[in-house]
Amino acid sequence: MSRLTDYRDRCPEIVTTDGHDYLLNGNFRNVILTQEALLDDELYDWEKVDIILDNMYSEPYPDNVDEAVKQAVNYIMQGREVKEEDMLKPVFLDFSQDGQLIFDAFLSAGINLDESDMTYWIFTSHLRELPKDCMLCRILHLRLQSHRGKLTKEEKSEIKRIGEDVVYLKDNRNEHHYSAIDAAFEEYFSTPA
Repeated sequence: MSRLTDYRDRCPEIVTTDGHDYLLNGNFRNVILTQEALLDDELYDWEKVDIILDNMYSEPYPDNVDEAVKQAVNYIMQGREVKEEDMLKPVFLDFSQDGQLIFDAFLSAGINLDESDMTYWIFTSHLRELPKDCMLCRILHLRLQSHRGKLTKEEKSEIKRIGEDVVYLKDNRNEHHYSAIDAAFEEYFSTPA
């Protein structure tokens, strides 16, 4: 079975907890806001739970909060299991800092995110399929090369031309958090365009 033929691999719209169905708000904006909250070290865990419920569900919220959070995180991770070693992988994409680059890349591909209500799963599919020569992909490649200590002379010049403030991540809070997108992008950006 594959994603194309197995309904169980499709993007869920409803989650079931304790025998009750709840509509999941899987809009890409809701999920990005939820991810940002989960990475915010200044928020208490109970605040993060409240944000997950507010962003990912409509009222009335599920009674089983633990299961609701688990289902929401499963949606965000797109059903992928997070392993302990994955928690230490560096992050090369920051939705806050790279927001305009992401918007521009989608717009050049004919998708206006201001007018879109796509799900997070569709959003990440489009994100993974952006052309390697778009500015966002070039910057992600430069970040990966810098992290590996393998920047070429040409790539160092490109960083100066683009600007270090654009290429390098400003907020290091994400440095040791897992990101599903990064895992998919790492191999994709390991070779120059």
